[in-house]
Formats: sequence, structure tokens, C-alpha cells
Amino acid sequence: DYKKQLDWFLLSYPSHDAMQRWTTDLGQLYLNEPALYEIEDSWAGFTWLNPDDNSRSSIALVRWPRTEGADPIVCVFNFTPVPYDDFLIGLPYKSKLVPLLSSDAKKYGGTGHSFRQIKSKKQDFREFQHAASVPLPPLSAQFYILKKEEHHVAHTNETGAKRRSK
Repeated sequence: DYKKQLDWFLLSYPSHDAMQRWTTDLGQLYLNEPALYEIEDSWAGFTWLNPDDNSRSSIALVRWPRTEGADPIVCVFNFTPVPYDDFLIGLPYKSKLVPLLSSDAKKYGGTGHSFRQIKSKKQDFREFQHAASVPLPPLSAQFYILKKEEHHVAHTNETGAKRRSK
């Protein structure tokens, strides 16, 4: 009813309070991560990582930023009340998924399912040569920073000592 104020007393219920925290934190994530709001008018800002797992009603995608130095964001969603420990997603390069935000955190009313850093492995999946197995809590949205893994090569300097470089 647009003629009256919001029912603020509902925030005294834990589930409503948790939803308010989730909405606030999700809004902050959107404001702080250029990948989530840049390049909205073309496919250059978006790549499917696993769009076809209809048996689990789950999807994954990556949002790409335009801003120099900003990180891509991997978004993974489970639309079922069933948890999955092994949702496979393709990745564009050797990388690690750094946890950013999960709707399944206890402070949002979730189960507190494991939300941790995940390293990719060399594995073909769809058009990708790398993949990661992501644990999916029930009815959840998870956001990760996609960090490219650097290759380190040993070099010998003028004294013959080995050193590592990127």
C-alpha cells in the first residue's frame, strides 16, 4: 500500500532482519564491483560458465569489468532446496575463486555451508580448458572474485643464483 509507511516492526523477526542485511550487502557488492554494472549493453560483459544443468536447476556465469584493474566476478546460483557439493563450472584460464558474498551465510538466515577459496584444475568443460567444482548450498547465490593464477618461471641471474619471476 503506497499510502502508508513500511511495516518496520517486521524487522524484529529474524528472517526479515536477515533479508534486510542480505539486501544491504548485495547492494554494496553491486556498487563496489564494476564487473556487476559495467558492460551491460553487450555480450562482452557476460560469459556463461555452466548454463545447462537443468537437472539441478543451477547456473553459473562470469561478469567482466571494463575498469582497468577491476576483477571479473563469478556468480553461481542454486534454485533448489537441495545442496550440491560438486557443481562443475568452466573457467576461462587457470585461476582461483576468492569468496566475496554468499546468501547462505548464517547472518542472512542461511545454513552457513562452506564458502571458501577454490582453485581451478586443468579439465575440459564446455569450451573451457579449466574448471572448478563449486559447493552449492540450497537456494543460494554466491559471488567470487576470479583471480588469474600467475605462472612462475625460475630464472638465473648474473651470479648464477635462481630467482622466481612472474
